[in-house]
Amino acid sequence: MLVTTVVLSVGFYLFVFSYMSNIVNFGIVTGTAIVMALLSDFFIAPSLISVFRPAPETMAAEE
Repeated sequence: MLVTTVVLSVGFYLFVFSYMSNIVNFGIVTGTAIVMALLSDFFIAPSLISVFRPAPETMAAEE
């Protein structure tokens, strides 16, 4: 996941060297979105799982 994010974001950040401003903006926005998605996978997803996980006694009662 980390290597994929680095490769994709570097690939999109290379669009910064383009001469067309819309391509430059696309590269910046897309590269940043990919990095932000990785950061949310690392930090936000685990906290959401711990908040919305059913209580252990609820899981034991269902079995």
